[in-house]
Amino acid sequence: MGLVDDVRLAMRSLRRSPGFLAVALVTMAVGIGVSTALFSVVDGVLLRPLPYPHPERLVALYTTNALRHTRTGVVSYPEFSQWRARWRPTARRGW
Repeated sequence: MGLVDDVRLAMRSLRRSPGFLAVALVTMAVGIGVSTALFSVVDGVLLRPLPYPHPERLVALYTTNALRHTRTGVVSYPEFSQWRARWRPTARRGW
């Protein structure tokens, strides 16, 4: 049996059971869609550089609750403005 005979047998078997054909096609479509979505996320997050002029200079600012010893990720713009006014820009951290 050659490849052509195998393909003919597969087509004949799939025509006899359309339910299996539908399940196989849906499974392949979902697998291809998930793989594409996962690659898009990995490509955008891990493989491509950040779309900023100097991504190595980006910083993350946090506030700390001294009573609970917890860190929150929320910094309001007025709070940031106060920090910026108090800090003196240097060559390492210039805004």
